[in-house]
Amino acid sequence: MLNLKFQERRFKTRKKLSGLMPGKMFLGDKELRVKPLDLGQDGLGVISETQLKPGDQLTLETVRGPIKLEVMWIKKDFGKQDLFRIGLVTLNPNDNLTDIFETAGCLK
Repeated sequence: MLNLKFQERRFKTRKKLSGLMPGKMFLGDKELRVKPLDLGQDGLGVISETQLKPGDQLTLETVRGPIKLEVMWIKKDFGKQDLFRIGLVTLNPNDNLTDIFETAGCLK
């Protein structure tokens, strides 16, 4: 018998988000439309219409100030045409994304 049980590759838990961002996301001076998917200890998962590339540096402008992020991976979203799933990490290890999203009321 074939066992096709899904196994999560992540070893750290992810938090579900409300779909709201705690600020605006920018690539240089260009504002990006992104929808947050989930948040982990090491980064943030989003969906966007913009095809970025690993290494791109983004800025999340929050009421606390700017948060610098880097694109770690990108792939086509499996459910939506012309959308991309993007994995982001903070460039400053002291930036606490969980705290920022929680304070802004963006966690489920």
